Amino acid sequence: MNENRVSVKVLIAILSAGMLSFLGILDEIATTVTFPALMRDFAVTTDQVQWVNTLVLLVIATIVPISSQISLRIPTKKIFQIGVSFFIVGLLVDVFTPRFDLLLVGRALQGIGTGIGLLLMYNIILNKVPKKKLGLMMGVGTMITACAVAFGPVVGGIIADILNWRWIFIFSVLLIIISLFTGSYSIEQINALKTVRFKYSQWLILAASLVFLMIGFTNIAKNNFLTFKVLGLLLLGLICLVIWVKISSSSSDPLINPQLFKNLHFSLQLISYCFAKISTLALGFLFPMYVQVVNHGSSYSRRLGNFPWSCN
Repeated sequence: MNENRVSVKVLIAILSAGMLSFLGILDEIATTVTFPALMRDFAVTTDQVQWVNTLVLLVIATIVPISSQISLRIPTKKIFQIGVSFFIVGLLVDVFTPRFDLLLVGRALQGIGTGIGLLLMYNIILNKVPKKKLGLMMGVGTMITACAVAFGPVVGGIIADILNWRWIFIFSVLLIIISLFTGSYSIEQINALKTVRFKYSQWLILAASLVFLMIGFTNIAKNNFLTFKVLGLLLLGLICLVIWVKISSSSSDPLINPQLFKNLHFSLQLISYCFAKISTLALGFLFPMYVQVVNHGSSYSRRLGNFPWSCN
């Protein structure tokens, strides 16, 4: 019977790693509400301020492909501590930065920590949870990230309305320090370490493809489509993606196996998931900006007159 129970130590380990991903996503969603304040404080435009969150997502996307390589070469507990260290340094930079470019550096460091924590949480669940409880704990892991998405706008609005946007990161520092202690106590090794050859070429080409495509799509807002800043970067991204597919297909042990995408059901589900996430993030950006910039409401919108459907 005990073999089908999740031990308290494993549960604490899941929650500790989950706190890292929870705070990363919470800060991402919460800061979206503060974009108008960031635009005023740093004198930046709308297309510039969106990089506060876009950069985090881009960093997470580049961390995900190398998760298996990291877990094989570095002890699990050390991976967690490295992720928390990156996250704390990023938070401190965000709290004290007087410049927008340094804020982006801090957010990038947070993205590294968030990517590590998100993957580590699911790795602990898959390796330490009994099979009969696997579905339940995978749901708990998903709920942790979902709660961050749900709480983010509320938390960001309240903090920005009562204090200022820097307090979002100050509160995160306090919570992540608690997670550091609980995780250092509870997280155990989840797999045997191996000496594996890091696939630098595959990872760098894939990362370059993501960067070029992201910047190209972002530049559409203020540049002609036929310029290098848009079409040129998009083509570079696609070329890098094709090169990555060819290198990975010819590799006996690829970083990500491109053959997965030949499965039609898998590809369609992945596309559906991507569009769902894109819609959620887009609406999360547009609504706070509309309420505050166009409708002149507060970040918390406590008064009925602050909502876009008000007749006032």
